[in-house]
Parts: sequence; structure tokens; C-alpha cells
Amino acid sequence: MPMNKTLIYALMLSFFISSCTFDGRGRDNLSMFQKIGAYKIRPLDTNEKLSKIDKITEKNYLIGKINTVKINEPMVTIKTYDKALYRKERVRATDDITLEASGLPLYIYKDKEYKIIGTIVHKNRAYNVIPINKKNAVLTNYAGEISKRVARLRNDNYLNLLNDEFFKDNKSVKMLQIKKDRLEVSDTSVEYELRFDGMKDGRYYITFMDYVPNQDKNSGNFKVLSFPKGHNNLDINGVKLRVIEVTPHQIEYLVLNDPK
Repeated sequence: MPMNKTLIYALMLSFFISSCTFDGRGRDNLSMFQKIGAYKIRPLDTNEKLSKIDKITEKNYLIGKINTVKINEPMVTIKTYDKALYRKERVRATDDITLEASGLPLYIYKDKEYKIIGTIVHKNRAYNVIPINKKNAVLTNYAGEISKRVARLRNDNYLNLLNDEFFKDNKSVKMLQIKKDRLEVSDTSVEYELRFDGMKDGRYYITFMDYVPNQDKNSGNFKVLSFPKGHNNLDINGVKLRVIEVTPHQIEYLVLNDPK
């Protein structure tokens, strides 16, 4: 005996309702019926990332230029630090926008930054998905032009396009991508130092300090070297110097090469 139409419709409705359940964490379990007309968001990572890192070296001398330092001052100092550039991508409207249809206004502000959370493909075209509040998102093409239809966000990496056209004239205002940079500078560390320690009994003293990178100032190779006055050509751990004049209180010299 064939089923009547009312019973068939009732069974179909019951199956559809039973499939619209939750998984206990507030996320919809999409049924086959729900997936029809829903668009899967392909996630896009626009969080802050390390863009580049530069190692900066500073020194207190110029090769071949006469330098003069007083007692207990550094003759040669090499300092290093890192400059790290972090970058994230955001979008910003070229003007304030009010989207309205069926009495539901949505607002986009030009002085606010918005995040692209992913992309969808609609009618063989890719669109960026840009949330403007917790429930709704706008879609933009590669040129930043805003789609006339607004998306309703779900909690399961899917969205639905609303039927109403919220934005009739979408050519004058665009959502343009901007890059936000943040510079982070590490602490400066001294890696190499020669210090003038004065003169006594016809000999002058230079302390050589070769620090271990990223360690405290007590870690490294330290030596106190002495030279007779008149000994003017020095080679200290690969650094060549020419002493022009030395007194108990100061030394005048040339640095001929950088530390290796």
C-alpha cells in the first residue's frame, strides 16, 4: 500500500530536523541538506609572522683613523644585536560603509582594521571572507571590491550567503589590504673588547676580552697584556694596531683591521 504524500513529507522533515544537531561544543554538524547552499571557508593565516631578522654590528672605531682613549676606556669594542621584523596583514575600508537590507544595518568603519579569515569560491570566483562582527562577514574580490551579498558565519568553517543585497553600489568603497609591521630589537651584547689600562714602569697595559655570545659579561676569554713603551705594532688576537703615542693617562693609536 503506497504511503500518502503527507506521511512522506513528515518523514523527510523529521530526518532534516534530526540532522540539525550540535556536537556538544556549539558547532553545527552539517547535514547533507545543510551543505547545500553552504560555502566552506578555506582558512587563511594572516597572524603576525617573522618577516626577516638582521644581525647588527656596531664598533667604536674606523679602520685607519687615529683614535685616542683615556685609561680604563675601550680601544676596540664590537657590539651586536638583532633586529626582527614581524608582519601581519589586515584590511581597511576606504570610507565608512552602512550595509542595509530588510531593516538590518551593518556598519564598516574606515578607521578600523579587519582580518581576512579565509576564502570561498562562489560562481567560480575566489572571495576573501572578512568578518565585520561575530555573525556576519563581507566578501571581497582580488581588487577589494565588496560583494553585494553578505555572509552569515557559522561555527564550523562554513558560511551561508544571505539572499538580500545589502550593498547596491559597491564600486566606490573598497576593502584594501595593509601590512602592519612591528620591529623588535634584542638586547645589545658586547662580543669583543680591548681596553687601555694605563702605563707603569715603562710598560703599558691592554686588557683583551673576548666574550661568549649570549652569555653574561663574566663568560669568555680575558687576558691582561703588557708591552714595553716603544713597542708600537701590536697584533692582539688577530687585531692589528699601531700605537702612535702612549702616556700613563691615555693612548693614541690606529686600528688596521677588524677582529676575525
